Amino acid sequence: MSLQHTTGNLGRTQAMIVRQYPEAFRAIPLEDEFTLESIPELESAPTKQFLESNLIEIAEGGRDEQPSIYALSDPAEKWIRTNLESADTLPCGHTGIRNLRRGGYSCTEDSCDARYDRARIEAYADGTEGSR
Repeated sequence: MSLQHTTGNLGRTQAMIVRQYPEAFRAIPLEDEFTLESIPELESAPTKQFLESNLIEIAEGGRDEQPSIYALSDPAEKWIRTNLESADTLPCGHTGIRNLRRGGYSCTEDSCDARYDRARIEAYADGTEGSR
């Protein structure tokens, strides 16, 4: 997966990760550094995947028992400002998506039983489907 540095856009997989964890990414300060411990929404999020996908970066630290200080990558910050701050919702009215083990997708709202196919989720991730 690669960042498209020239346009400041995220690749499709990176955008899907952000869409899967909208509350975590909304909680991250856009222009400030942060520790994982300072953002409760990151406790259950796969922060290692965020790092490996170049969505967040280590700004400093991580040595001698001091927590690392992180920052959003520039392309992630730009994408979040453009797409997540005014995020389209799924047809069910929620924003997060979950990959189901037996195929298909659902929203991450536990009280919702809406299911979606891959084409609909790809359109959602591309911003071509949903409601504002």
